[in-house]
Formats: sequence, C-alpha cells, structure tokens
Amino acid sequence: MARTIEVFGIENEAQIAAVRQIRDAVFCQEQGVPPALKWDGRDAAATHFLLRCDGRPIATARTRPYAEGTWKIERVAVLKADRGTGAGR
Repeated sequence: MARTIEVFGIENEAQIAAVRQIRDAVFCQEQGVPPALKWDGRDAAATHFLLRCDGRPIATARTRPYAEGTWKIERVAVLKADRGTGAGR
C-alpha cells in the first residue's frame, strides 16, 4: 500500500506542538535525555520541519545557522513505530 509522505516547515502552534511531542517521546521518554538538554534554547533560531505519513506526524528535525554559510541539521527524531521506513533520511 502506498503511503503519502509530506515534509514541511513549521507554520503554526499545532505543528510546533507535534514537534515537541515527537522530540519528547524519542529523546526524553525513550532515551532518557533530561528535558533541560533537549530544550536547549536554540529553537527560536532554528528552522523546524515536520514529516507526516498519511496525515500523521511521525518525525521532525531542525536546522540552524552554525558557521558562515553553514547550517547544522539537529534534533532528528522519528517515532519508534515509524523507524526503518526511511523517514529519517
């Protein structure tokens, strides 16, 4: 069965809530990363992306300026049930 995959930049509060939920599930709950480390204060300077599969949020990432002409890809998180599908690529 074909899946519909969408990747887009964050544009509203519902999308940022989905990003936070995914990051919390993957990093804080599953991997035990303390929230203070996961929410590092750099989100405001970052561009956030959300991936949906058949309308359901399943992954997120952010990019932020790192050095002159360079952006860093960070906080790539894919929900456990959706790993192995290529969503993190």
